Amino acid sequence: MENSLRIALKCYLMLLIVSIAMPSIAMPCSAPDEGTEILDPGRVGWRRAVFHASKFLIKAKSSAELSFDSPADLEHELLTVNVDTPIPPVENTARLTYIADGLGRHSETTLLMNPITAAAIQYETYEPGKRRRIYRFMETGAFQRTWRPTHSEEKMLPDEWTDRSEDFRPYPDDPQGNPVIDPIGLLFIIAAADFGASGYEHELLALNRNKVSRIVFMADGFTDISVNFSVTHGDEERRCKGAISALHIRVNAKPYGSQTEAEFDFMGLQSDVSIFLDPETRLPLLVTGRAKIVGKLKIRLDEATTTSGVCPKIAG
Repeated sequence: MENSLRIALKCYLMLLIVSIAMPSIAMPCSAPDEGTEILDPGRVGWRRAVFHASKFLIKAKSSAELSFDSPADLEHELLTVNVDTPIPPVENTARLTYIADGLGRHSETTLLMNPITAAAIQYETYEPGKRRRIYRFMETGAFQRTWRPTHSEEKMLPDEWTDRSEDFRPYPDDPQGNPVIDPIGLLFIIAAADFGASGYEHELLALNRNKVSRIVFMADGFTDISVNFSVTHGDEERRCKGAISALHIRVNAKPYGSQTEAEFDFMGLQSDVSIFLDPETRLPLLVTGRAKIVGKLKIRLDEATTTSGVCPKIAG
């Protein structure tokens, strides 16, 4: 823990000095030494979360499910690519499955990531009848393979679609050995990160729409929020209702390297993102931010599966 704090402090001071001396240049923290733990999966006390959001006549629902795989489990799932050096799977590779429904669209996303460094290994998204795309993350870029149906193939399975393309997409700027994540991975990353006190800050690089941006997330104290959701553990289920003192995490996207604008999308939100966590289970109780078209949006937790089955501490 002391080593992690020293590294975090060193990175923070370096960023502060650079921002004062050369404000137009963005510099990430240097890559952690081999074996340095950025995340601790043991902090994550949930395995499934279901959310809802509504505004005006628009309603949306999403779910996130977390599990862990061995490299042997992933042998036939990872794309084999003969270009650059792929980010390798590790023991207990984190698998985050995210399903979203809203505005007449359904999408299923699977993200494989290193549970300690946060580095994305492979990202796959599927929209029935429209597109299937896989990104295999490499050291200097990402290899993508896309399947789309022709007009007569829309009701067929993706493996039968004949409109296919693939290419290697180098990162616009060298990540300098730093982990590159996919934004949806923040559901796991923030839950597994160490937030020692208000103001404690983390920074990672994220790939979104072929652009790499700096994602900065910082603890901003505790905020009382109202919750009403169910918790299950095995065959047990209970209702959690009331006010909870939640850990408030602010998330900001900033340009990286030669980029002049950041590109960011997390659960359909593009800016002013805040995540409110239960301090014990690290469940995302509430996510707020701004989305295209609808503006300010609140995404609330409806259901959760946890490792303990216990409700968060209700205030009062």
